[in-house]
Amino acid sequence: MNSRLLCFIAILVGVRIVEAANPQIVSAKADTAGAVLINWQSKSNVVYRIDFATNLVDGGTQWSTVYEDYPSHGTNTIWKDAGNETGFIRVPHPNDTDKRFYRIVVTGTNASSKPQLGIVSPAAGSALSGYVTVSVAVTSSLSVASIRLFVDGQEAGNQLYPETNFVINAAQFGNGPHKLFAVAENFDGAETTLEPANLVNNFAASSYHNVTFDNFISDFRGSALFVEPNDGETQTFKANFAAYADWTLVISNSSAVTVRSVTGTGYNMTFIWDGKDGSGNDLPADFYSATLSGTTSTNTPPTPAPAPSTNPPPPSVTGAQSASASNSSAWYPTDWAGALMGGWDHYFAPPPPLPPPLAEELGPQPWVAVPIPGQKESFASPNEAQTNGGENASLAAAAGGGTTTLIPPRIVHNLGTMALAYQGHHPDVNFGSANRPSNGLGGRVELNGSPLVTGAFPPLESPQRIMMGFQGVMETRGFKLEWGRADDNVSAAALLGSQYGGSNQFNRANIGLLVGHGVFGTTPDFTTTGAGVLDTYFPIYKTGVNSYDWVRFTQFQFGNSGSNLRWMGILSCNNMFPDNYDDMWNKEMLPIGDNLHLLLGASSTVYLVSNFGREYASALTGANGVQRQSIQEAWFYAGTKSQGFQTKSPKQTVTFRVAGWPNCFSDDLLSYQSPDSGNPGDIASVEREVFVP
Repeated sequence: MNSRLLCFIAILVGVRIVEAANPQIVSAKADTAGAVLINWQSKSNVVYRIDFATNLVDGGTQWSTVYEDYPSHGTNTIWKDAGNETGFIRVPHPNDTDKRFYRIVVTGTNASSKPQLGIVSPAAGSALSGYVTVSVAVTSSLSVASIRLFVDGQEAGNQLYPETNFVINAAQFGNGPHKLFAVAENFDGAETTLEPANLVNNFAASSYHNVTFDNFISDFRGSALFVEPNDGETQTFKANFAAYADWTLVISNSSAVTVRSVTGTGYNMTFIWDGKDGSGNDLPADFYSATLSGTTSTNTPPTPAPAPSTNPPPPSVTGAQSASASNSSAWYPTDWAGALMGGWDHYFAPPPPLPPPLAEELGPQPWVAVPIPGQKESFASPNEAQTNGGENASLAAAAGGGTTTLIPPRIVHNLGTMALAYQGHHPDVNFGSANRPSNGLGGRVELNGSPLVTGAFPPLESPQRIMMGFQGVMETRGFKLEWGRADDNVSAAALLGSQYGGSNQFNRANIGLLVGHGVFGTTPDFTTTGAGVLDTYFPIYKTGVNSYDWVRFTQFQFGNSGSNLRWMGILSCNNMFPDNYDDMWNKEMLPIGDNLHLLLGASSTVYLVSNFGREYASALTGANGVQRQSIQEAWFYAGTKSQGFQTKSPKQTVTFRVAGWPNCFSDDLLSYQSPDSGNPGDIASVEREVFVP
């Protein structure tokens, strides 16, 4: 579907919106932490993607995706941008950037078999503090893949079904009323290379479940999941307090040993951590958690200073009421500190720049009112702000203090790296039989499968969901994205080995995953060896070109000298088809270098199902209630969990294959051996039927 909504929002809390005629923006505002809440009129039963840009360029705006597979809430939908650390492009929190513009795009429509779900606890209307368990109930006629939990449209949890309980930390959100809701994905069928797609995916949201958060500490967050101090990266911790507070921030390693402790006093807290201990020493790669405690201070808050006599041009307030009578002097605060000292609950900032066409059309824009976190968003007078101490402060302040730890734990240094790539944007068109791989002798390789006579590969929806599921789970276990590409951003040159003119980017990381179409040759290919070899192929499609770059299996060259790659998975059809694998092995042409431990693939047709990535990563890491397994067994496990979703009759047996150096077959993510051979004749393989009808 091409229906789309363009919503342009400056993240300076005060909001200026330019929108398309249909659908309509209802509101857009920032919360006390600076996260941006967008509310729009929506169509029931559709699914959205949210894109963002940092600048608007007439006819050439560069949009990036910040969130996908987000279902309508009915005729009115909300979503909150608090950044996104899971994706090929990391999106920082809006409060950590200058400006951001949004585009909301309809990407699909649910079938009639969408799941039904609702939140069953805590009870609606509850006042919640600290750690809270939220339980979700789901019913579905199709298999349920995953459930996500949201607080006011901000994702707060994402896990595999049948896990339906989520633990959230209410202190990581602002005090006051909130809407909890859940989103479930169900599915049936699958996608594969030589069959028409029969995949069904639905995404449905529960109704809103209204609760109130009441904590002495609120809006507690860190700026990033991973920090690489050796690259100059830092981690910024922020929080607000319900009263003027004495606070202590303690950073601990995975053994609960304190490595850094800082203290301060104020209505809010900001600490920039360089990833070192209290003596300035470098810390090893590990999970590091941040625990913040605060109590009402016995010190007297700073006395507001008299209003200065100078002032900026009088603002015409956007995103706020006009200044109240007590605020109507000739001076307006233009920074946070000046506002607090002057007794204001907000300050004023110049409006963000608009692109030339909009600037000319709309003219000068009003100054933007920016609320101070912890102060009243209703823009009360200075006297009210001093008396109340901020929105809902009278409730939380009664506790006098609190302690809380970030969920999830923050990580300094990655514990491992991953490289990921997929293609799913293939054209659903025919462009002739000439588009087959060259055989190196002036002719073309014959390929398996009658659809290739017309050159058509069907588009795929699952690869993106497979990859995001894999990445999301792996990052919670300390594996950082080293390289990631999708669709047109995947090039043959990025996959080929150096001796074939490429730069195989997978070799940069410790573990790799490649997802897309795959075919095998039925006649020899002399491109990589004068002896000819029965090769297999990964087709790289470029939009608008109507042809493929064919990456030969023998040209990948995983794990060559200098490579960091230990384990490489390829989820595509027939990449290690028996006849072809045997021929490549006999001619010592398998793409398994001396540093690669294991190559994971398939010796039959495979079916692409959105749950594969989460299942594979869960088995690798022990997440989502799945027992941690070896690399080999995790690959097979994901096959057993995904390959039975076939609707074609009769269903097909699916066989996975793992090949590599003999002493590496017991490898897992934490315990592994260096390859013990280097002689291609020693490479071994294991086949397993992961689904039998």
